[in-house]
Amino acid sequence: MDRKLMVFGVITLSLLLTLYIFGCKKKEEKEEVTTEEETTEEVVEEPTEEIEEGYITVEQREKIGNYIIFVKGYERLNEIDGIKAKKDKKLVKVDLTASYAQNTMWFISTNLAFRLVLPDNTELEPIKYTGKDAFTEGGIQPGGKASGAIVFEAPVEAKDLKLKCDFTVQNQGKAIIPLKAKEQPVV
Repeated sequence: MDRKLMVFGVITLSLLLTLYIFGCKKKEEKEEVTTEEETTEEVVEEPTEEIEEGYITVEQREKIGNYIIFVKGYERLNEIDGIKAKKDKKLVKVDLTASYAQNTMWFISTNLAFRLVLPDNTELEPIKYTGKDAFTEGGIQPGGKASGAIVFEAPVEAKDLKLKCDFTVQNQGKAIIPLKAKEQPVV
């Protein structure tokens, strides 16, 4: 009889232990459910995409007919060489180089050739900028390059900007260059 009593005791203890373990797990599941419900009730704010500040390196090259445009980078400024941005605006200073792949003199004008394009496809004309790093305009000698900064005034919240280069007057074509930061290689 001792043996039957011992087997009965072991079975009873095993059942009680099993019930205890499953009871604890169910309690943990209920606690997890209540935790999940609490997090779903919280208001989750949408992440806001910040507009990059400082000098943004672009390094984008585009061939347009016989022209080659190289956008080095851009920056957003409140003021440059005495030119102040209007309320709710920023000055966008784009650094670029243009070259002409023909052995003849050529002419370039920022007002004719370049526009800043906003995400809604609004095109902004350059503003008059005559700083020491202003884009070279006028007649360029054969083999020469025009380079420097072109300045636009854009809304403060504008992002995903593009530079439109239009040489259709010279029968060379046009292109849109996104002003996006150059991706750095993973080291």
